[in-house]
Amino acid sequence: MVLRMLQRLKMLNEIELNVVEFYNITDSIYSIQIYQTVDAKLLSTLSKIWSAIFNGSRNKIQIDSMDKLIRMAAIFSIDLTRKLKKVDQDFSKFKLTMNKKQRLYIIYFTLVAYPLMDYSTIESLHSILTQLQDCVQNYMENPLLKGLCTENQNLIIQYYFKSLATLNTRSSSQNQKRFHGLRWFLSKNPFFKLHRSYLASNYLLSITENLKMREQLVDSFFSEVNNIIIHLIEGFSFWAYINKLQTEHKLYIYEKVKSEYLTIINEDFINRVFFESESHLLHVFDDHTPEIFKNNIYNRFKQVLASTIRLFNESNYFDKTTAKSLFGLFYNDCSRSFYIPPSLYDTPLFSDTPIVSRKSGESNYGMPIESMLRWFTLIYEMKFVFGDIKSKFTNFNFM
Repeated sequence: MVLRMLQRLKMLNEIELNVVEFYNITDSIYSIQIYQTVDAKLLSTLSKIWSAIFNGSRNKIQIDSMDKLIRMAAIFSIDLTRKLKKVDQDFSKFKLTMNKKQRLYIIYFTLVAYPLMDYSTIESLHSILTQLQDCVQNYMENPLLKGLCTENQNLIIQYYFKSLATLNTRSSSQNQKRFHGLRWFLSKNPFFKLHRSYLASNYLLSITENLKMREQLVDSFFSEVNNIIIHLIEGFSFWAYINKLQTEHKLYIYEKVKSEYLTIINEDFINRVFFESESHLLHVFDDHTPEIFKNNIYNRFKQVLASTIRLFNESNYFDKTTAKSLFGLFYNDCSRSFYIPPSLYDTPLFSDTPIVSRKSGESNYGMPIESMLRWFTLIYEMKFVFGDIKSKFTNFNFM
């Protein structure tokens, strides 16, 4: 292929290319491929060419629609899957280059936009993303992960658990072990309290469907919610975090994401995805009447978590007074020596019968914890990863 040869010689930026027409050709090739035996090598070649086009200065084009995002994510996923499978026996040969990280961030953003897509038309994308998820899982289990720089470790780990939470693939006990096995990564830096809460939220969202069937996960779920609340309050009030945010307007590890990896996605399109995601979550919540419980600890968890996420949406850090107020509310009924009373097993996560009542319009922080976690992950992604820290959802309200 001539374009591949030009890309290898780093001459693709030297010619005038009708990128709109080339995108249409790419779209046609992909559409044919998914109904046949996929030629991963061909699509991998297209992936390399598109990386060169996106990062060139001459033939300008951006991902500015859902169709383009889906096509590019699929092609990039097939390419990364092929590369990871090739080095399955020796991951030392897999180098997480700037181009690979850029492709992974495109796929990552696709997971953010995934709930907005028409599921009847993205069956092939789901399969492609699931195959990549399996390969990333194998990569994570390799000791070489610990040898990566912190930025690359964070990208791989957070992508994996975001994929689990989004694709609704069958969760296994191994994922619980993987999550808890990552404490070496999450605990070594005080800046990581918010990163850890985001990772833990996606992990919990990936196991909620299994909680009804597997009681041994109940303790883990509520213990981790307890940890999320503590780490969020501590993280948002950490003086070094506040100082970095005020001076650099970025969260630790994500400093270069927008400038180096996301320039190929149209900024208005990114904003539109988050605006539509807000509407989607509001609609999903409106379709469910609030859950009303008489259990004080469960309600206290929801009250403090709701207040914390609401404040996060409005601001980006907590002053000492706010943090002390939240901790005071939290520790009024809860303690670090976490204990789950038997009555907590009677929640909508584990049974269909335990709710004392469901009443529309009652203010009792009626949104389920898992819904609150979806809001938190979306706000985190908007402010810290793909958007701007000044962004906030205007229709968002837990109260």
